[in-house]
Amino acid sequence: MTAASAVIGKATRWRRWVTATRRRRWTARLLAVLALAVVLPAALGGVALAGSGSPSTPGSVNSALSWMAVQDSAGVPLAQYMFVTDRGGVLNPGNTVLSTIISLEFAGWVVIVTTAIWIIGYALSFQWLASIGSALEGVAANLSGQLATPIMLLTAAAIGAFFVAYFIVRGQSAKAVAQVCTMVLVAIAGPFFLAHPLEDALAADGVLAKGRDVGITVAAGLNGNTEVNPMRLVAAIQTTLADNLARRPLQVWNFGHVIDDRPVCGGVWTSGMLAGDEDRVKDGLEKCDAAAFAAASNPGAGQIGAGLLMLVTALIICGLGVMLAWRILRAGMRVLKHGIYSIFGFAAGGFVYGPTQSFLVYNIVDGLIAAAAMVVNTIALGAACLFYGNLFRQAGGQVMSVLVISAGAGLVLIVELNLLNRKIAGGTDWIVDRIGNAMRGESGRAAGGGGAMGTGGGAGNSIGGLGLLNTLAAVSTINSSPVTEWLWAGTRNPLRPRAHAERGMQQALWGMYNAPGLGGPTGWMVQAQLGREQLAVAARSGAVHGGGIDTPRGAAAAIRRLRNSGGLLDSAYGALTGAGFADREIMARAVRSWGMMEDNAEDETLANKHLGHVVAAMQIVGHASDRLMAGNGDPDEMVSHLATLEAVANRWRNAHAGGVTLDGGAVTGAQRRYVEDYMRNPTMQKLKDLQSVADGDSSTAPTALHSIDRNAAGRMMKWIGNEHAKRTTEAVDSILRDISDPQRMRDARAVIHAATDTDLWSSGVERGTWHTVTPPSTHRADVAAWRRAMAPVEERLR
Repeated sequence: MTAASAVIGKATRWRRWVTATRRRRWTARLLAVLALAVVLPAALGGVALAGSGSPSTPGSVNSALSWMAVQDSAGVPLAQYMFVTDRGGVLNPGNTVLSTIISLEFAGWVVIVTTAIWIIGYALSFQWLASIGSALEGVAANLSGQLATPIMLLTAAAIGAFFVAYFIVRGQSAKAVAQVCTMVLVAIAGPFFLAHPLEDALAADGVLAKGRDVGITVAAGLNGNTEVNPMRLVAAIQTTLADNLARRPLQVWNFGHVIDDRPVCGGVWTSGMLAGDEDRVKDGLEKCDAAAFAAASNPGAGQIGAGLLMLVTALIICGLGVMLAWRILRAGMRVLKHGIYSIFGFAAGGFVYGPTQSFLVYNIVDGLIAAAAMVVNTIALGAACLFYGNLFRQAGGQVMSVLVISAGAGLVLIVELNLLNRKIAGGTDWIVDRIGNAMRGESGRAAGGGGAMGTGGGAGNSIGGLGLLNTLAAVSTINSSPVTEWLWAGTRNPLRPRAHAERGMQQALWGMYNAPGLGGPTGWMVQAQLGREQLAVAARSGAVHGGGIDTPRGAAAAIRRLRNSGGLLDSAYGALTGAGFADREIMARAVRSWGMMEDNAEDETLANKHLGHVVAAMQIVGHASDRLMAGNGDPDEMVSHLATLEAVANRWRNAHAGGVTLDGGAVTGAQRRYVEDYMRNPTMQKLKDLQSVADGDSSTAPTALHSIDRNAAGRMMKWIGNEHAKRTTEAVDSILRDISDPQRMRDARAVIHAATDTDLWSSGVERGTWHTVTPPSTHRADVAAWRRAMAPVEERLR
């Protein structure tokens, strides 16, 4: 006996001993699951740490994952993630042991999660199809050119004609007719297929790509997502998975809670991960989150247990995604395989009666079923990913509980999807059998009991069995027949409950829709809908010119154009949806910000309403920045308020766009010197003197206005108003270009405050407690603190 035979014999005896009782079988399965969930990830982590040569820096071991380019929503590659903790040392061996175990768990966990997210994105993006498509298309074209020759086609047709003659001689006319029809269909379809065998499958708009697009779009629709661009949706799915399966769970594992809930702490963590510096993260957390800093400074056994839980849940959740991605890849490759096999059928085999024709039918049918299976698995994968995203979004900071629930749901989905795929695969033989019978001119065999009784033709079966089914089918056919509808005075399906009530309701609706002036292409019902279309078109135009669809600046610009077109704020959300916006959070924040601005503007007593909107928007931006400086603000809200400020400033500028020429177009002159002096140092007296001249009273005018008549003074006042609008727009644009500079915010407030002074002086309104924008303070803001608070805002503006 050889050594190999001895080993095989021992393995066989060991397997028999393990499977002898139920208790041993369950014990072996539990040990296998434990090895898969713990030992394997730890081994992966150990190999990764050994390869890096630096066990104290687990973030560096994932350099081999950087080629996958998987990033979270903040742009941090998962390959740069680190577990921030105290690594211990000679004086603290306990922390050294704990951090080493945690590092092994972390390294294996990040390999599993990153690889799974990349595989899911790779499968859904169909990059694999682009990499192999050109090669397979060339192989198929060469194969088709070699097989589809005139000699081969004539030979196959002659063999097929022999079977036709044979069936006629034998008196089997049905089979002969079926063979002739089959040969004609193959002869008609063959040239179209053989000219470009795999083009319909591999093209950018081919069967596989269309199937992917349908699957992704249906999955998005099931989750309430109106995104219509599959590639953008795939990128969003991959980013969402990175946030929900990697970024947020890692923060809970590391610090005990999600630190992204505090934008400042989230920014510190992001910058530390990008820099690969643990100390930088710790220093930042010490200032913004004492609990997170304590967790990062004191590794404990609880983090080891949390790591084990995360490994188990990650294996289940990621295993579901990888399983579905594998099935998408496998189904796509099955389509290509059957496409290549079909070349043989259309070139020769389809003409020959018997197994070769069945082989062609099998390839066509199984190829279509594989394409359907790919669509089903794409829908399942996209829906699962989007479902997990919605689940994590609704759960807020409860990450661990959601992971456990998601793992349980993943196990159920794995079992159910296995059953679904088996049922889809089982339909191939059934369909091929039916088509094959039709091609051979056979009626097919009845299941269970032959003859007429097997098909329900016996008179004795008219009461039960298939006879009852046939009777019910006949009744249903009569009930849904158009003839029955005519006999029952237009009542559809008269045997249904309340069918006559439904007929009355339909007649009433038809009468209303056809009433003069009400329905039809020019009726007021259509006119009412055209008004919504007008608002959607206006909103889209504003978004395209103001920042783009699904951006905060684009949403604010869309609402500005909507309001200019006469639309109410109540219709803004619908108009934004009609304009192509899909991000509901951006739309909701834009509408809320604009509503706050209009509410606050009602308290302003400024003569110029556009300036009042600018003042109200600037006040809201100031309050939002104060909240961010205090650590309890929302960066997204700040961005929406800035976008609203930009929109109302542009609207004021459009209303006062300039076009006033002073001094006959000369660069220097008395008129220009006076207005430029006013803009440098505006005072009430200067404006009152100019206003008096414009009103026709120049008796008290200063020397600078002696050469200026009434019309020129009016043009100068118009120039001042236009110049205020211009400078305000430029100041707001300066803020948006670099929000991290606090001086730009101060300058904008000063410019707007000067404009409100001019408005109040010219209208004679007294300045109130709540009126006009708050003037800039002489106290200088902490630039460093301002930049830290505005860092998330700067990222979102870009």
